[in-house]
Amino acid sequence: MGTGYHQGPCIIWEGSFFSSHSFSHVNREAVLALMARGVDVRPVIRDDPARLPQWHLAQRFEPLRRAANRAAHEILGRVPGSVLYVRHAWPPDFARPLLPAGSCFAVMQPWEYGYIPAAWVGSIKANVDEIWAYSTFVRDAYIRSGIPPQKVVVIPCGVNPRLFNPGAAPAALTTSKGFKFLFVGGAATNRKGFDILLAAYSGEFRASDDVCLVVKDNFYGPVTEQVAQVSRLPGSPEILYIYHDLHPDAMAGIYTACNCYVQPYRAEGFGLPILEAMACGLPVITVNYGPCLDYCVPGTTYFIDAKTVKFPANRVGEFITVGTPFWAEPDVAALRAVMRYVYQHREEARAKGLAASLEALTRHTWERTAESIMGRLLHKID
Repeated sequence: MGTGYHQGPCIIWEGSFFSSHSFSHVNREAVLALMARGVDVRPVIRDDPARLPQWHLAQRFEPLRRAANRAAHEILGRVPGSVLYVRHAWPPDFARPLLPAGSCFAVMQPWEYGYIPAAWVGSIKANVDEIWAYSTFVRDAYIRSGIPPQKVVVIPCGVNPRLFNPGAAPAALTTSKGFKFLFVGGAATNRKGFDILLAAYSGEFRASDDVCLVVKDNFYGPVTEQVAQVSRLPGSPEILYIYHDLHPDAMAGIYTACNCYVQPYRAEGFGLPILEAMACGLPVITVNYGPCLDYCVPGTTYFIDAKTVKFPANRVGEFITVGTPFWAEPDVAALRAVMRYVYQHREEARAKGLAASLEALTRHTWERTAESIMGRLLHKID
């Protein structure tokens, strides 16, 4: 991987790089893709040095470790000219760093609920040159909330074809069932729709069916008891629940060990596991709503209907929003029917999965993400 600095403006990229959170995953892969193109990227790593996972020492991440900095001022004092400064972190921080003249300050910040927090608006307008949105759906939320359209740019997520592809060695899963549905993500968060999937799966299938639901959970806390309650019911279908951190490069084997990916989300900023599953050759069942429409099409996806539901007030948790937030409410009956159909039509589903892989690996890679970022570098820096 080339990491030599080229002449011209550099990118300073601030955020977490070595945690199991999706922000960290995006930061790692986007910066590595830029470094592979010879772009001068200097990471400002927010991770606690005392809590770094063992996998951060992997050879693939060596360019990040070598270039890492702990404070932006360490870099800015050594940069002779203008820079592109990217911040991608949670909680969000729209405070503008002290940058050389002609620089651009971009904040990559997903938001899944249709209208952004009202407290963000003034800071974005005053301090931020560009907001980077993972998807058209997120971009529209910012514009709907009063952020000028010229300030909002879609910078999509991607996949690494060398890791996520149909040839990835499948993980050894502790099930003897012949057909495996897969869910990946924070099952404890309502917006992921795991409760909808659990209701549909346990309602449609029985223990006698040759099927298992594999749940690869992480980060937000386990839902062990919720799964156990369903599993204890007489005749319940098999569920394999996995809650522990894996080396991020090992996730591809979880996908290729399964037959169909299911994500009936209520709200997403991008839905990266959907794209990763596609890259690994899995057909996808998901909602006909939101960010997945940037990369899912009928030829690669089994869509289920969902109705748009408004929240009772202009609030998402602690955040007061500009307008009334909304999300999708997937149809459980439709999900049951599609899961049964895929289970019974495995060859058709497999063909759709291979089409999904071709779509993901040719059009939605981290290299394409790097191209989009380099376009901003050339467009915005004097």
